[in-house]
Amino acid sequence: MKPIKLKKLISKQDLKSLLTSACDSIGCSYFIRDTSGVILYGKESIETTDHFPIFFQETQIGEVCGSPKAILIRDIIHHQINQEIEKREIVDDSLEKYKEISLLYKLGEYLSRQLDVHSIAQLIIEESMENLPGRSLAVYLNEEGSENLNLVSKYSKDKIEFPETLNYKEGIVGSIFQSGVAEIINDVNEDNRFVHKLVNVRSMICVPLSINYKVFGVALIANKEVNIYKSMDLKLFTAIASHCAFAMENAILYRKKLEEDRIRANLRRYVSSQLVDAIIDSKGEITLEPNMQNITILFSDIRSFTQKCERLPADKIVNYLNTYFSKMVDVIFNHEGTINKFVGDMIVALFGAPRPTLNNEKNAVEAAINMQKLMKSFPDDWIRDNFHTGIGISCGDVVVGNIGSKQHMDYTAIGDRVNIASRLQSLAAGGQILVTDRIYELTKGQFSYKKFDTVVKLKGKEEAIEIYEVIQE
Repeated sequence: MKPIKLKKLISKQDLKSLLTSACDSIGCSYFIRDTSGVILYGKESIETTDHFPIFFQETQIGEVCGSPKAILIRDIIHHQINQEIEKREIVDDSLEKYKEISLLYKLGEYLSRQLDVHSIAQLIIEESMENLPGRSLAVYLNEEGSENLNLVSKYSKDKIEFPETLNYKEGIVGSIFQSGVAEIINDVNEDNRFVHKLVNVRSMICVPLSINYKVFGVALIANKEVNIYKSMDLKLFTAIASHCAFAMENAILYRKKLEEDRIRANLRRYVSSQLVDAIIDSKGEITLEPNMQNITILFSDIRSFTQKCERLPADKIVNYLNTYFSKMVDVIFNHEGTINKFVGDMIVALFGAPRPTLNNEKNAVEAAINMQKLMKSFPDDWIRDNFHTGIGISCGDVVVGNIGSKQHMDYTAIGDRVNIASRLQSLAAGGQILVTDRIYELTKGQFSYKKFDTVVKLKGKEEAIEIYEVIQE
């Protein structure tokens, strides 16, 4: 607070009147002078025996000289000084509140239009630099599931260094992230939580970024000097950070929503909407990274497709195929299947990927039966009369996931069991469904089968695989 000038205080008419009446009441002669010896009230010729210092806070600004009763005059002046301090505090508090309200209004106007996390973090830094004592600031955010606080934005002077990552279980910053309580640390070297990753920092304010008591980051302002910050600074920095935290949370949610929408749009090309929702809701438990999974593979192909379509114009063929694929995909999706790919007129579907499901084998056989039933009652006459599909199904451990290059990737399956399903499909006549002995063993209590008169033997493999045909009612 700016010091009070004793001369200006005594020159006020109400205090002058009070001093005059007090002098008459107590019968005391005195004079008042400042610390330079300049007489501000009364005459120095008065005989004095005592000197009573006048203080503003802890600093002497003058003295009352006179008889012992002159101490009452000093007390009157101290009372006036205290009143002046109270007035100033009220004015300062009002100005600070006005400043804070104006700042938050300004922030609100900007933040209502902002959905970029980095821009909001930069705003915390800019507004704090303008309104608080500090030459270095940083904003860190935590990604859910990670132990790291990642640097989002910074402004650094005085050779203060902010690392790119901090562990939220370590140091002052980590402690505040975990407690969710803002703090002033006016000498970090006196704090046993301090770790020397924040280079050249001596004092700091650190505040959590949180919504509904859930902390997702921290903002800090630092200085190379000690004892820089006051409670008023903490209050304002907390107000700035808290106001921005709401906008930052909205920006994070918006970014997640965009990412989810992108993932949904991509996944809906392969799997049903219900499975897409399950993948999104799994929060990382379901992965598209290549991994070994036990799944069931279905191949379906139209017999003699090329010959039947050779006299048709290309656009007509495409229309027929799109109509056919749309109906077949619906059946596969209804049985929790995933479309792996279309190859010409062939459909490759997976059951049990990307989300593991119970009864993969049963779902695949049921899907195949319903696909063949649909072909017999297909709404388009030409497709019903000319598209006759052979289906092959196998199961087992294969590598499933996104496979390809940086420029192009496909979600697919690789392994012997994929090749076997392809071989069975090539052996199946139109309207026929062929399965491996493993599928037969797992589903023979649910479907009717008859043994097929051919076995499959893969190139380079000694083991022959017995084949069964599904009996369709």
